[in-house]
Amino acid sequence: MRGLLDRVTQARRTLAASAERGQVDEAAAAAVGEASGALALSEARIRSEVLQLLTPEQRAEVQKHSEARAERAAERTAEHRRQQ
Repeated sequence: MRGLLDRVTQARRTLAASAERGQVDEAAAAAVGEASGALALSEARIRSEVLQLLTPEQRAEVQKHSEARAERAAERTAEHRRQQ
């Protein structure tokens, strides 16, 4: 996982550096997408593996927390849009 995080960070730095030079590197942008996709896939696989180990009650608790987190994120997004 650490390697994937490092890969995303480096890809973003490379893309930002190209933009600062005034020449956006499309290959660097593609690398950001590929690295981000690999990280998302890894996170999803880990989550799936962990959820398989939980009892139904524990999975329900995780679902409850996930829904609450999504609700808070939606509220923050709505507030940000109102401030614009």
